Amino acid sequence: MTVSEFEVVEVVNAVWQSMLGMECYDMGPEAALDDQEAALPPLAEGATLGCRQVEPLPHETKPPARFTEATLIRKLEEEGVGRPSTYATIIGTIQDRGYVRKTGSQLVPTFTAMAVTVRLPPPAESSCRVRPWPAMLAVT
Repeated sequence: MTVSEFEVVEVVNAVWQSMLGMECYDMGPEAALDDQEAALPPLAEGATLGCRQVEPLPHETKPPARFTEATLIRKLEEEGVGRPSTYATIIGTIQDRGYVRKTGSQLVPTFTAMAVTVRLPPPAESSCRVRPWPAMLAVT
């Protein structure tokens, strides 16, 4: 069974959205301070300000985990892309076309995947799974 260009593009798009954190990784360093509120002291124009104490706040973030074959298959099932009989073919195709390379158990995106993802228009909001842009891609 062959994998359509649409399925490959859907997978690459979903992988990159997840890895770039467009959906779940939008918090900046200021997010940790959002719940703290302090009143400013009264200030006059030209007054000098003194600093009595500076306390550095540790801020550590972790990027989203990379996809493995198992997590990619789970994502395909959630998105309704492909069928169980095509999952291995889809993963093989994105590796063969150079969209990802396997490092250990992780699927690491390549520059080709980044370039393709940047060039894709945003997905159309539609109940049908057909989009006009796969025909624009010259994927062989």
